[in-house]
Amino acid sequence: MAEGTAGRARNYPAEYTAALLTSVGNHEDRAAIHLADRDENGVRDLRPDVNESVAEFTTAGDDVRFGLRSVHIVGDNVVKAIDAIIPVKNASAGRGDRPF
Repeated sequence: MAEGTAGRARNYPAEYTAALLTSVGNHEDRAAIHLADRDENGVRDLRPDVNESVAEFTTAGDDVRFGLRSVHIVGDNVVKAIDAIIPVKNASAGRGDRPF
């Protein structure tokens, strides 16, 4: 299992980082560890963007886009309201990336 995880981290660093950051949620101390690892892998972070971000962390090419839930003041109700206003965000941009 460790070999498979290491392979994913090596071959898909942005996707792996997005998945790890999503898994730790709002635990800032655990997220800081994964963000430090991200720097070693050459993955850049992109700030949350109301037009491009979804609730969770996603990939944007070789980078990680922060999710709207990563903003402290933004809760699930705000994310749902934004999704209701912009229901097809990301789809119109032709992005094939999926949230992790």
